[in-house]
Amino acid sequence: WFVTAGDYSAYTKASSLTFDGVDDYVDLGDVNSLTGNFSVSAWIRPTSVTGAYQTAVGKRVSAAGACNYELAVDTTSAKFSWYSHNGSSGDYVESSQVLANDTWYHLVVTLAGTTLDMYANGSNVKSAHTLSNAVVANAGSLGFGRAGSYVGEYFPGQILQVATWESTLTSGNVTTLYNSGVPVDPKRVSSGTLTGAWMMGDGPESGKGSTVYDVSVNENNAAFKNGTAFSTTVP
Repeated sequence: WFVTAGDYSAYTKASSLTFDGVDDYVDLGDVNSLTGNFSVSAWIRPTSVTGAYQTAVGKRVSAAGACNYELAVDTTSAKFSWYSHNGSSGDYVESSQVLANDTWYHLVVTLAGTTLDMYANGSNVKSAHTLSNAVVANAGSLGFGRAGSYVGEYFPGQILQVATWESTLTSGNVTTLYNSGVPVDPKRVSSGTLTGAWMMGDGPESGKGSTVYDVSVNENNAAFKNGTAFSTTVP
């Protein structure tokens, strides 16, 4: 799976992770806190954008506690949303992107200090928003399919290629990652600042077993929880 320098491949293994929205998730523990300048990327396919607030990727302590970062679906508006909380005060930001059921989206949030940009399928859907609070690290778990250590906000649908960088990606970087709807190896973008890359089937797991592998240098791997499984539904 690991590519050589300058040799990057499109997503080819034909699998993602699927979550039931009830209790399925992936828990990586207290890893990958991000502050200052950073970016978070994920491909998601929601299957029900109604009901409770849904978190695809989140590092959060509890319902009312600190949240380092969270990419979510606001099910009241069905919009791609961001949440962070420093333990005393939080920032909730809603983009202009309305999400539809059974549709793939490439979502990216970039931070340059307290300046936030949100992208969906290569387009900027929230430009240069100023957060009220600086994003701070916390001891919560990083979770896929739910809000980290907070037992709630379960996401129904498919997720693949979650990636994080300790740098602010440019709009050109985001366009490269989106690649007209065909996922590419995230190591082709700012590889020196990549802190996590979970391929959900296009990594060492190759769509088999019950482990999510981090193909960045940090190797923060995690096992599936409850009914999380591989799916052949892909962009």
